[in-house]
Amino acid sequence: MSTYKSKALLDTLVSDLRLRLPTLVANGLTVAFDANGDPYLILGTNTTGTQSALIRIKSVVGFGTDVLGTAAKVFTPHILQLCLETSLTAATSYLTAANMLQIMGETLKFGIQVDVYLTANATMPTASAPGTLTSSFSPHIQYGQMSSI
Repeated sequence: MSTYKSKALLDTLVSDLRLRLPTLVANGLTVAFDANGDPYLILGTNTTGTQSALIRIKSVVGFGTDVLGTAAKVFTPHILQLCLETSLTAATSYLTAANMLQIMGETLKFGIQVDVYLTANATMPTASAPGTLTSSFSPHIQYGQMSSI
């Protein structure tokens, strides 16, 4: 389920990455929406064996109802998914440390949970197959959901 917040966060991320990673952005930057309407961007050439990334921002669906029994209209938490291809070295992506630092710096400043996914070597991540979750970062240790609000 796409929200205005997810679109606004992705727009901000796109504009900031254009400033921080002009060389990588010059290789390609595509913005699209997955089957659920969640926005994502593909950074780089999006071919196997290259420095490329898929970044998607998803809202966490609320399960509550309002006093009338209809779906509650709440400000839902969001999760940013960073999806990368694994290099020939296990558990390591093709992105250089310098480029990874720039991307992580931009994604963590939103204060939402960031999940990192890796696909197998020679398999590019897609919106429908992001890979295997390898790590997750939530800015608030004690109140995990607060980091996604």
